[in-house]
Amino acid sequence: MYDVNPVPYGDELSLNVDEEDNRISIDLAVQTAVRFGISKSDAEDYASRFLKNTPSEARQCVYIDRRLHRKITTLVGVAGTRRFTVGNFIDNVLEQHFERHRTEIRSLCSKGLNKIL
Repeated sequence: MYDVNPVPYGDELSLNVDEEDNRISIDLAVQTAVRFGISKSDAEDYASRFLKNTPSEARQCVYIDRRLHRKITTLVGVAGTRRFTVGNFIDNVLEQHFERHRTEIRSLCSKGLNKIL
């Protein structure tokens, strides 16, 4: 089911999910993922990796493309109900990237250092 009047920064849907509840939630998205062609396990995996609050001791300002910022802001607003931020999402994506490509990154960095030295 699609919301007839989605509000990217809102905390609720225009239509109730059931008789009492119209809150946006990650759990709801995971439960209904199959209706949109996404397996429940894939939805759970994505939510656990990217749609979570990541504590940080210090933040840095980074400029990103406005189009990407809008997409991330919409995703955070719809899925997060203010439990996490654009910065949390970017942190999670970058952590996953560095984990997945650790070997390639190390190789590229060492080659670059060898050229400099």
